[in-house]
Amino acid sequence: MLKLSTLDPKLRERIQHQIDQEDSMNNAVPIQAIPSILLPTPPKRLRQTNKPLMNKLEAEFYGRIKDAYPNYPPIRIQAKTYRLANGLRYTPDFTASSWPGDGGPAQETAWEVKGPWIDGDSFPKLKMAASVWPEVRWLLVWKDSTGQWNEQRILP
Repeated sequence: MLKLSTLDPKLRERIQHQIDQEDSMNNAVPIQAIPSILLPTPPKRLRQTNKPLMNKLEAEFYGRIKDAYPNYPPIRIQAKTYRLANGLRYTPDFTASSWPGDGGPAQETAWEVKGPWIDGDSFPKLKMAASVWPEVRWLLVWKDSTGQWNEQRILP
């Protein structure tokens, strides 16, 4: 808490004058008369991560699919988290609520974009998500060494 005695003398004099005027009127100081530096500061909020949502490969795939299908429903970036088991969750890179399939009806679709490496638990989580959420079309997407995009459906 900031004390009046620690302020610049001119500012302290001005504040004290306003307080004295208000105090003589009705013993109340309106909040507008108190400088913001004297008001209690709200507690700091937790900051969410400031790292980008997508890496370069994901951004490239997103641009490709967004440009190729402009009239399709919007694709959301890491917007849904699926509960797989008690305390185990999985967030795919991209989801769309209604995406047309290969000759079938439109259904919820989730894409996971991978480079030449797959970290420890991402592939088992993807397989588990496909079995726990069979109503979602799960697609694993990767770019091979020739620059060609490949897509594989993960079956439940």
